[in-house]
Formats: sequence, structure tokens, C-alpha cells
Amino acid sequence: MKRQLLTLGITSLVSIAVHAQDIPQVHIAVTDKKCEPMNLEVPTGKVQFIIKNKSMRALEWEILNGVMVVAERENIAPGFYQKMTVNLEAGQYQTTCGLLTNPHGTLTVSGEHEYRIKAQDLIAIAAEYKFYLILQTRQLQKWLDGDATSVSDSVKQAYYSVKTMLPAYGQPSPKDYLQPMARAQLKQQVTAWQTLVRQKTLSLMQLNTQLSDMLLQNISDDGQSQGIDANVMKWVDVVTPLAKKIDAQTAQALTDQMQSWHEHPDKTHQQAFRKQIRQFMQRLQQENES
Repeated sequence: MKRQLLTLGITSLVSIAVHAQDIPQVHIAVTDKKCEPMNLEVPTGKVQFIIKNKSMRALEWEILNGVMVVAERENIAPGFYQKMTVNLEAGQYQTTCGLLTNPHGTLTVSGEHEYRIKAQDLIAIAAEYKFYLILQTRQLQKWLDGDATSVSDSVKQAYYSVKTMLPAYGQPSPKDYLQPMARAQLKQQVTAWQTLVRQKTLSLMQLNTQLSDMLLQNISDDGQSQGIDANVMKWVDVVTPLAKKIDAQTAQALTDQMQSWHEHPDKTHQQAFRKQIRQFMQRLQQENES
């Protein structure tokens, strides 16, 4: 009986050891300035990351999908390491590398399988876009708190990016106080925008509807056009990681059509680009409703 129990115990331990060996291990070190290495490539499925803190302070290491945290390991003391096993699907991710000011690393997960869109993916698109609009209002506020005598291209882009997106929040198109500049009204306007984009929810349907409407507009004003361009490019940038997970050809088609539209900003190329966007939007919306 004892021999049987001993044999059973040894078999179990061997089974556990074999199973552990099936999970690939990736070693990564985090210094005061970066990750070592900065670029990682792993297969789909379970991966064990062994994170060593080579910096002078306690830190956390995160895997990010846009602004969403996929997995994290916190409070890694200097000189120590921690292990983290994650089940990853194909796609492009980012990793934090110590201080917030340090550049992010990249994590490429590759493998053959059909990706199924999850609710988290859809939430991440709207959340990342909302964060982008918040950053635009912060940029405007910083500019207004300073000299604010000259209007740079980056200020124009920030202003008109937010201005053209406000209907997505159920707001009427606001009056233009930037060109010509009406400083007092502009400060009040930007303050109101900051509160709106920070506190009010932006749903995926609202975002997609407004982007689609933008592509139908024939804008002659340079500022409005700059804002629409910036919003459309940001939308493509936000959805591309998900598009790559679903279908690499779809992701490439979005990028190619956007490039073609910028090189040939006529009605034909605009309609082709809009059609490509609408097709992907419809797929996202179907998943959102299911």
C-alpha cells in the first residue's frame, strides 16, 4: 500500500513538472531606465514571465493592451524577482518598464487561431479614445495658461479634434473661438470641454457614429479638416491592434485606405476609406450587441 502511494505521488510530481515545462518562460529585467529586453516575442497561450527588478526602487511590471491592463505584478523589491503566468492571445501589447516616464516595451504574441472579440476589447477602444480627448483638452488648457499669443498647428489639431467630436457626447457643434481668437470665451469653452470629456461616458456606438458622420462632411475650413483628419487617424490607430488580432488583412486594408485617402483627398478615395471603416465598425457593433 505504501509503495502504491509512493508511486502515485512520484507520478503526480512528474506530471506537474512536465506540465510546467510545457509553459514557455521569458526572463525580463527592469532597470532604472528601461526593460531588458525592450521587445519580446512569445507564442499564444500560457507564458510565464520571470521579472527581475534591477533598479533602485520597488516597481510593478504590467502588460498593456492600449490603456487596459492585461496582467501585472506589483511591489517587486530591488534585487528580487517575481513570476507571472498569463494566457495570451495573438496581438500587439505593451509592457511598462519601471517609472512612468520610461518608454514602454513591446510584446508580440503570435499564433494561428481565430480570435473572438471580447467585451473588454470594445470597452478599451472607447476608453482609449476618451483618454486621447482628455489629453487634447489638457494641451489646450496648458497653452491657455501660458502665453497663448500664437496658434500652432498642434493647438489647432487639439482644438478641432475635440470640437468635431463633441456631437458624440450629445452636444451641438460649438462656436469657433480659436479663429479668430476670443480669449475669454475660449478659456470658458476649454474648461467646459475638460469637464465634459472627463466626466461623461463615451460609448463605442457614439464614437463610431460620429466618426462615420465626419467622413461624410465636405469641409473647406482648414481647421475643421485638420480636426477630422486627426480624429480619423486616431480611431484607426486605436482599432488597429484589435483588427490585427481578428484579421491581418483587415488591419492592413484600414491602414492602406487611410494612406490612400491622405495622398488623394478626393471624394472617390474618401468613400472607399469610409466603406472600409464602416465594415469594421459594423463588425464591432454586432459584437457589442451580442
